[in-house]
Amino acid sequence: MTTTATPMSEVAVPAPDWSLVPFGVGCARCGHDLRGLTEPMCPACALAFDWSEAVPIEHLTCAQCGYHLYGLSETRCPECGQAFDWSEVLKRFYRTRLPYFEYRWRDRPVRSFFATWRRVLRPSRFWRKINLHDPPRPLALLLTVGICVMLFAGTIVLGATLLEVYWNIRYWFYWVPGRGTPMTLSWFAGAALQCFLDFMQSDAVWIGTLLFGVWLITSLVSLLIFQQSMRLRRIRTAQVVRVWAYSVSMIPPLFLIFGFAGAFIEALVKGWPSSASIFVTCGLLVLDLHVLWSLRCAYRHYLGMPHAGAIAICSQVVAIPGAVVLIDALSPSGVFIKIVYVVGEWMGEW
Repeated sequence: MTTTATPMSEVAVPAPDWSLVPFGVGCARCGHDLRGLTEPMCPACALAFDWSEAVPIEHLTCAQCGYHLYGLSETRCPECGQAFDWSEVLKRFYRTRLPYFEYRWRDRPVRSFFATWRRVLRPSRFWRKINLHDPPRPLALLLTVGICVMLFAGTIVLGATLLEVYWNIRYWFYWVPGRGTPMTLSWFAGAALQCFLDFMQSDAVWIGTLLFGVWLITSLVSLLIFQQSMRLRRIRTAQVVRVWAYSVSMIPPLFLIFGFAGAFIEALVKGWPSSASIFVTCGLLVLDLHVLWSLRCAYRHYLGMPHAGAIAICSQVVAIPGAVVLIDALSPSGVFIKIVYVVGEWMGEW
């Protein structure tokens, strides 16, 4: 079974004139030297690709003046005299071609992060856009995961604080009529600060964040378990890290935001979010389905591995119970019992 990478254009690009390619060209999957080939297929691992992806020589330009560098043998732009390095030119090409945080975190950190966030919501299209010839940036991917963990914890604190403050305001107006001291801005700020401090010390924050962080670790470990399949398909660890960062870490904070948004809307309509935990639970269930679908799309369209759906399901079957058991084993306070108790309370609200 061969894997066809997504072409940059619908028109097939012929093999390049290798005398005009001054840099090394290796297979994106196994690293086999592709120089001298005329057919767009790796003889070592049978990866089918498009020449415009493997050798984007016609798209490389000078960083100073934009002059096309195709056909040059010297590492100096004839237009402006700017010296360059082919490896840096290639890095800049991939950095500007893809608007993802992985490539643009230095010059456009906020814009590229939200652009990536928006695109990962559509995993089928997202994983068709990325191909194996786009080199992964492991450090930037780990930075992405770290930001998502902080967003997850921040969403718990901020969402719970806003709900609590809203409840205090309604209590002030409806259950304490004619109170002597008016509700001033300082009172509101003090109440918000107190709610924030309370939730920073609550179990919901540290258990939720710890469970999310450990689940990320166990998900990565479970994806790396398939070493034999990775060796057969010549899959690199950095490529699995890319799948893990985009499919597992970026979506949970967003679904948690949706869950708290639903609870806050209910609070505005009913007066108090009696089903807040249900909203969050439903968000987490949808999250699990999205993670499975994204992993399946990544392994099928990006990595080109067979049985992509089975790999996605097996990885989470290992990761989720492993995260809970690992937290319970490392924590002296019985986290597993607390999780079961909280889930039982949530299910009781149904």
